[in-house]
Amino acid sequence: MSSTVGRYAPSPSGRMHLGNLMCCLLAWLSAKSKGGQVLLRIEDLDTQRCPRSYADAIVDDLAWLGLAADGPTPPVYQSDRSEIYQRYFDELSRRGLVYPCFCSRSQLHAASAPHRSDGQVIYAGTCRGLTPAEIAERSKTRAPAWRVQVPDEVIAFEDGHMGHYEENLARDCGDFFLRRADGVFAYQLAVVVDDALMGVDEVVRGSDLLSSTPRQLWLYRELGLTPPPETAAVVKRVIHTTADFDYAKNLRFTPGAVEAAVKALHAGAFIVTDTNMALAGITKPGLKKLNGEAICYMADPAVAEAAKQAGTTRAVAAMHRAAREHPGAILAIGNAPTALLTIAEEMEAGLRPALVIGVPVGFVNVVESKEVLFAACERYGVPAIAAMGRKGGSNVAAAICNALIYSATEMLDPSARGWNG
Repeated sequence: MSSTVGRYAPSPSGRMHLGNLMCCLLAWLSAKSKGGQVLLRIEDLDTQRCPRSYADAIVDDLAWLGLAADGPTPPVYQSDRSEIYQRYFDELSRRGLVYPCFCSRSQLHAASAPHRSDGQVIYAGTCRGLTPAEIAERSKTRAPAWRVQVPDEVIAFEDGHMGHYEENLARDCGDFFLRRADGVFAYQLAVVVDDALMGVDEVVRGSDLLSSTPRQLWLYRELGLTPPPETAAVVKRVIHTTADFDYAKNLRFTPGAVEAAVKALHAGAFIVTDTNMALAGITKPGLKKLNGEAICYMADPAVAEAAKQAGTTRAVAAMHRAAREHPGAILAIGNAPTALLTIAEEMEAGLRPALVIGVPVGFVNVVESKEVLFAACERYGVPAIAAMGRKGGSNVAAAICNALIYSATEMLDPSARGWNG
């Protein structure tokens, strides 16, 4: 069994009908049968067609039916996420994969246009080679939609119900829309970004969307949104702890960091934190299974005295002590940038921790300290996990530790930890 994250993602163009209910019920049953959870996302990109009143009615109907989602609260509304989609659109554009399309609907659906056996239009690439001058001239009379250029590549996958399915993107699909002429982002981009950032790893939906899957899998890959299997448990744990999907992009791992941490935990490595809050959040039953121990020196009188004598902070003094007493520990830093800088200095002097978790939160020296720490870890071959940017905190440090402990003890499935609801 696995800690599955499913989702129900209706488009509220009207009241819920039996087809909607069937899809929701199957998604809910599939995830719950694996000890997982179901998230709710409202796919209301076209606000003219999908008023918020219908979305509210769907939420109420699901609660009445006993199929309420496990989160987030409130649900994710795609109409509120245009800035997020724009970032990923810009990334594809920066790489030269996006181009404007001025074709009218009648041109696209003309009898001479390539069509699939199911009637779908295969875009012929009419606007792909337009020159800047041609684009400028056509823009005078018509706002363009925007397409992404796909490769001549076969994308294959195994569907849980339909079995093997594959498409050649260039031959069977063609360059597809990322944004409409009116500025509304296309379903294909939005659903990929949202599923990735929400940590969704199981999708139950109608067979009419089977042919969308290859292009979505390709977008996942091109946007770097598919987490390597070994890091997925950590990313999910942090997102579930914080309800912040940005961590899917912000968390950075040195190669093999999770594997190295699990190996260290099996060998009885200590976990040293920089706050008592992080210490309190680390699972004690999981550590007990590993005969492990987590400690924090911040409240130790000897550390306070050492900091006073050296004219420095307790975080600095605590890391110096950890380096002396537990040189092979997992160092979990969720608060003090100075702790990260001290660890980097200790590594210069020869310290080689089993893992450094660098996730302080705030403004002063936070971003810089993470970059210095991560660069030092890469230079000296020390495994590291860091939340790049300003986000983080003691709860994030504890969440990462717990994901590693649960991985080491095969307790990632909530039922293995006594959760039977």
